[in-house]
Amino acid sequence: MPLGALSAPHAAVTGATTADGGITWVVHLGTPPNPTTAAGNVLSLDMSQLVDMSGDHGSGTRTLASYAVDTQAPT
Repeated sequence: MPLGALSAPHAAVTGATTADGGITWVVHLGTPPNPTTAAGNVLSLDMSQLVDMSGDHGSGTRTLASYAVDTQAPT
């Protein structure tokens, strides 16, 4: 799975790995480089960047999860 297939606003997606031939994947969702407060972010997957065992590309975008980011120092 190419990391570019994942969209994660206000976060960094790194390290896509699979231990079962691509059935399940583990990625790291890291904090943004700058202090940020952002609610209502949505992790999504561009299915057109994925290819099945037959060589067929997926289609559309799938919403995977929603999350909030708060890396601002307390005031």
